[in-house]
Amino acid sequence: MKETYKDHEITYNEGSHQFSVKIGESIYSNPFLEKVRKQIDNLDKKDFTRVDVIYPDYGDKMREAVVTSLVDDDYNSYTPECWISFKGKKGYNSRRKVPMKSCILDTESNRQFIIQIDSKKAAINRIEGEISELREKLETYQG
Repeated sequence: MKETYKDHEITYNEGSHQFSVKIGESIYSNPFLEKVRKQIDNLDKKDFTRVDVIYPDYGDKMREAVVTSLVDDDYNSYTPECWISFKGKKGYNSRRKVPMKSCILDTESNRQFIIQIDSKKAAINRIEGEISELREKLETYQG
């Protein structure tokens, strides 16, 4: 049995019960046709260019990360997702699947906006503290 899938010829070996495809100089074999097709599909993903991003993590902590791949998910097409790897002390040390719209491009202008946002948050915290101190000074009805 032979099949052509995306310009690649897949053959079935009855003796080994394996589907095989030649990719470049390598031959990929698997007993399942869908897995061989998936390997061919993954060739397109290797052309993906990683993108540096800033991800607003828990508690509004901004973390440097890199988008490593896009999630090919027809089920969740309303909220496209991607895989990111976070930068840590020893390089990239953890991965997470996140909505694309929550990834902020790591550009100088975005970093300046984040500094301004952090400054505004600090001012809000300072003012909230002042309001709390003033509330404590209010005289209350003692009956």
